[in-house]
Amino acid sequence: MSKRIENNLKLYVVVIGLLFIVLYLTFASYFAPPRTITLERIDDQQYVVHYVLADTAIYDAPIEKGDQIVKMDGIPAHEYYSEDDRIDGYYVVPGAVQELTILKQGNQVQTALLKDDWRGGLPQDLFIVLFILSPIFLILFTYMAYYLWKNKRDQPDARILIACFLIIGISFYGNVASYNKDIVGGAIIMIALPAIPYIFMHFMNVFLEKFDLSFISKKLLASLFVIDVIVSIFIWSNRYLFKFIDIKGMNPLLIKVTIAVGYGICLFRLIQLFLRHRQDNSPPLFKIFLVVHIVAFTPFIVLNVIMPYFFNGEDTNVPFSTLFLFSLPICYMYLVSSKQLFDIDFIVTRFRRFLVVAFLPAVIIVSVIAAVVDFGFVLDTGKLVKLFLVMLLSITLLLYGNEILSNQFRSRLFSNVFNGQDSLERFSRQLSGVMKHAELEHILGQELTEMLPLCSYQFFDVDLAAKQVSPLPNTVMARHASKSILKEVSELRIAELVRLSDGILLVLGCFKHTYRVLWLSNKSNHTQFNPDEWKWLQTITRYASLVYENLYSVERMVEDLQDQLNNRKLTSPWMSRLLFCLSENERQKLASDLHDAALQDQIIWYRKLETSMMDYPMSPKLQRELLEIKEGLLDVIHQIRETCQELRPQLLKEMGLAESLRHLIEHELLRVNFSIELLAFPVNATLSNELMTGVYRIVQELLRNTDKHSRADCAIIELRQSEDYILFRYTDNGIGMDEIAWKHNRMHMGLSSIHERVRSLEGEIKIITSIGGGFDVHIRLPIKLSEQGQYASYIYMVE
Repeated sequence: MSKRIENNLKLYVVVIGLLFIVLYLTFASYFAPPRTITLERIDDQQYVVHYVLADTAIYDAPIEKGDQIVKMDGIPAHEYYSEDDRIDGYYVVPGAVQELTILKQGNQVQTALLKDDWRGGLPQDLFIVLFILSPIFLILFTYMAYYLWKNKRDQPDARILIACFLIIGISFYGNVASYNKDIVGGAIIMIALPAIPYIFMHFMNVFLEKFDLSFISKKLLASLFVIDVIVSIFIWSNRYLFKFIDIKGMNPLLIKVTIAVGYGICLFRLIQLFLRHRQDNSPPLFKIFLVVHIVAFTPFIVLNVIMPYFFNGEDTNVPFSTLFLFSLPICYMYLVSSKQLFDIDFIVTRFRRFLVVAFLPAVIIVSVIAAVVDFGFVLDTGKLVKLFLVMLLSITLLLYGNEILSNQFRSRLFSNVFNGQDSLERFSRQLSGVMKHAELEHILGQELTEMLPLCSYQFFDVDLAAKQVSPLPNTVMARHASKSILKEVSELRIAELVRLSDGILLVLGCFKHTYRVLWLSNKSNHTQFNPDEWKWLQTITRYASLVYENLYSVERMVEDLQDQLNNRKLTSPWMSRLLFCLSENERQKLASDLHDAALQDQIIWYRKLETSMMDYPMSPKLQRELLEIKEGLLDVIHQIRETCQELRPQLLKEMGLAESLRHLIEHELLRVNFSIELLAFPVNATLSNELMTGVYRIVQELLRNTDKHSRADCAIIELRQSEDYILFRYTDNGIGMDEIAWKHNRMHMGLSSIHERVRSLEGEIKIITSIGGGFDVHIRLPIKLSEQGQYASYIYMVE
């Protein structure tokens, strides 16, 4: 038999088996009313109503708790039932009973006949769940199973989901049969439903193999599954067949505990794995699993395990709570079919926020309903809790859906409503082409005209020190505004909004102590700015101020550069820093080229030479010559690596200035004939890359000068922080030099470079030296640059 025929045969067997189960459940469920009355035997002759499903009226006469059932279809109750008919310590009135003879508590005999339209006598929520939602869910789950079988049947995790979908669909559909105390319906609810958590654990084991993870040990899972099946079969057989232990309420409690245990194991492992993998890329995956399992199983635990025993309620919430299991297959089908995960953090954050907002309205609605209903009939605590949960969830989902729909259709359905987000997006797109202040002001004016048509505006230059506003206002309102600015404003800050008596002041930028502001009048209809408009004004002011400050910075740099060109010399610190920065960039490029090209080629040729010397026989003379060439290549490789390290010190960013200097000194000690001592005291401030690079280059140059000219035996380097400055000192005991002569000697280019580098960092340098008196350098560098220096670094500095 071929594999294809074998697979088709298995498929046919599964389909036929499912059809048989569905047909059986249909005949057992939908052609007779559900069993809604439970009796308790007082003695051999008396059967008293123990429980009647709330809001049920399938008989034409009311049946209440405490009534005695005398006859059923003319047969005395004590003859109608046998010992084997007892289920969970009680006796159930079959749905097929057409006539009940009832002895009321006042010894009044009454006859109750089954209504022809008995479905209309069921509670509305129960009728919808049992007779409408159950068939719909069976169809939906079957379709999802078919979809996975058609598109993903080659994946092991998809095949597990197919089985799980079918089990959940059949479990929903078997709700009615379970209510009718049917033995097959009971088997589905008591055996298949508790197995769902363990099947999903098996699915997660297979699914997580894609991420090299494991959810639970296979042996442990198999053991738990076997125990679950044994316990479930025992409960089912104890209820319907053998009745080993007949304790009232024991079987329902055991089946709930079995489901709760499976859920608890899933939840425990998900929390454990989430905490274990918080630092890698797995937390979103485990958070999705965690949220979905909480949504799926928590309603069942709360409504069917906690509430019946805390509020003395009956087990009427199973159909409602099992609806939440629908979230499991939807999520897992998405995970199997999709290649990307949805942003669970975004969803949970939004849901939590809407849940808090919905709490108070849900409390108010439930309180009003309870107050109104109490005038007619009693509404028990269990119903109130259930109603509150439904209201809370409904309002939360309504708020969540409202946000989604408003984002999708707001621009189409409400085009006249103030939409600041679209305006900001439009404004930000236009900013990329702005090169002048006039262009920016034109774009800003267009947005103000469109978004706030009831306001007028004008741009001003404000000098608070000189008490001047320019240009001259061209309207009466603007003239009043200019006076209000000088009268009411004592301080301005960039990117802030200032309220005036006749409008709002938007502070856009500052150039040479003169602020560029935008005055916006109050609305002509005398209404206040609403929160959306105020937030939009704040945001667009920040956008515009950033562009203004950038344009002003460029103007400062251009003016400074023009001054330098007019003086025919480059003396500005920011210009020197720019040149050093460009030099560092070129050093990095050169180091990268040397490392990626020349060094790699040398290594390749070295290895080829080494291989040839080992593989081919050669004379001793040739061997010695090739060995010399090999050693020469090794020296060249070492030299290139040293050059790359000198051009681009990698440790500066990774380990900081002090460790980089220690590494530099360790390297220098291998090639110089004097000792070097580093005294690096703790530096608490965060140093910029420019400052660290500058100090590193200064040390390199000083060590090079000492090696070439000083003839020193010892050099000492000190580095410390003093308030907002870095203090650096370099001393050696060499021959020294004439302090006056070296300033006029162009041969000392190294010292000139050090002077220029210190000046570029806005620092101070002092050199103390004399012939035979050694060499002493004191340098003080500011940790933070001046405002002009910061602008220069912002524009020109290239990492």
